[in-house]
Amino acid sequence: MKNYKLVLKTGLLVMTQFLATSNCLGQWELFRNAPPLFSGARYDNLAFSDSLHGSVVGPSGEIHTTMDGGFTWESTVNIPNYFRSICYQSRDTGFVGSLEGRLYKTTDGGLSWVNITSRIPAQAPVICGLMAYGDYVFGTGNFAAPAEFIKSADRGETWEYIALDSLLFGAVDVYFFDENVGIIGGIGLPKADGLGSLGTVIMTEDGGMSWRIIGESNIPNSYVWKFDVLSNGKIFGALQTFTGDIPAYIKADGLSEPFETFVIEDESGLAFDAQGIGFLNDDHGWLTGWGIGHFETLDGGETWQRQEGTSQINRLIRLDETTMLGAGSSVFAYSDMTASTSEDHIYNQEWPHTLHKVYPNPVADEMQVSLHLSAHTLVMIHVVTAQGQIVQQHMKQTLPSGQHEFRLDTSRLANGQYILVVRTYERHMSQPFQVQR
Repeated sequence: MKNYKLVLKTGLLVMTQFLATSNCLGQWELFRNAPPLFSGARYDNLAFSDSLHGSVVGPSGEIHTTMDGGFTWESTVNIPNYFRSICYQSRDTGFVGSLEGRLYKTTDGGLSWVNITSRIPAQAPVICGLMAYGDYVFGTGNFAAPAEFIKSADRGETWEYIALDSLLFGAVDVYFFDENVGIIGGIGLPKADGLGSLGTVIMTEDGGMSWRIIGESNIPNSYVWKFDVLSNGKIFGALQTFTGDIPAYIKADGLSEPFETFVIEDESGLAFDAQGIGFLNDDHGWLTGWGIGHFETLDGGETWQRQEGTSQINRLIRLDETTMLGAGSSVFAYSDMTASTSEDHIYNQEWPHTLHKVYPNPVADEMQVSLHLSAHTLVMIHVVTAQGQIVQQHMKQTLPSGQHEFRLDTSRLANGQYILVVRTYERHMSQPFQVQR
C-alpha cells in the first residue's frame, strides 16, 4: 500500500552546501509590523495586489490591510466569520470567503467589505479557495463536503454555481491558468476497491462547466490542500494527511503530465502536517503547515531540508521576485531585506484541539471518544478502514469550545483495524483502533 516516492537526503557534502547557500540567500522573519492575532491559532490566508497593498485574514472575522508594504495596517474585526480565503482583482477590488458560507467584496482596497453572498444562485458554499484572473473570480469549497465551485465573469456582480460532489468529497484550493483552464484540489470519493479517499486534482477546460480527474495521491485520506504553479509549468500541491508526521506533496511536470506523490524523509521527530507550498522561483521553494518550521528546497523539489523561522503557515504567496509571504501564527516574510520590527513574537507551538486516546482499544460494541476543542468549530467524525474506506459517519455539526465526550456504536463493525477520523475547521486528527470480539 505505501508505495510512496521518497525524497532522500543526498549526503553530508550536499547538505553542508545546502545550509551554507540557504544562509546566504536570506531567512524567514516576521513581516515588518505584522498585526497580532486577536484569537485562534493562526491567520489562514493573505493576498496582495502589488508589493505595497494587501490583506491578511483570520478566524475571528479579522481582516488586516496594508497600503505601504506592511509598515502600517488598518484592521476590520467586526465581521463574525471564520475567514479562510482571499483574493484581489485589482488594488481596489477584492473578495473574502468564510467557512460560514459567506462571501464579501471590497471596492476600496480592503478598508470596508460588503456581504454579497445573496448573489450566488444556490446555498452559499464554504469558500476555502479564491482566485482572480482578469474580470473573472473563481472559488471552491467545502473541505468537509459537499464539494462546490463558484465563478463570476464580471468582477463579482453575478455568479454561477456548479456542484462537484460527483468527483470530490471535499474541495480546498483553486488555480486557473486563464478564463477557461483551471484545477481544483481536495479529497476524492471513496474508491470502490476499498482503497479509500485520495488527495485528488480535477481539471476544467471550459471555465468550470465540466470537470475531470487528472491526478491522485497514493496516501489514503489525504487532501491536496494548496497549489503552486511554477514558471516552468510544474504544478505542486501540498498534501495534508491525518497522521501529522508525513511531510508530503504531489507534483506534475505540466497539465498533460501525470501527478506523482512525494514524501520527504524527515529524521527530526517533530510533528508536521503539510498545507502550504510555494516557490520564489523554479528552484527555491518551501513546504509549510501545522508545526514549527518548514521544509526548504533549492533544486526544484529534488531535495528538501527542514528549517526554522516559521510557524503554522497555511498559505504562501510571492510578493515580488525576491520576497515570499506566509500566513500562519503571524505574517512571515522571506527576503534578504525582511525588515522585521516585531520583537516579542513567540512561535505558537500549540496545535488547535486535542483528540485523546479512544477507549477501550481493542473495542467490542461501544467506544468512548474524548475531544477537547480550543474554539467553536465544525466537527465531523468518521470511521475508516485501515485502507482509508469510510464505513461510518457519526457526526457533522458545530460544537462550542471545551471538553466533549462521545460514545460511538461499533457493534456493526467487523473485526479488524480501523481509524477514527475527526475533521474540524482548524485541523484534522485521527486515532487508530481495533474491533475485536
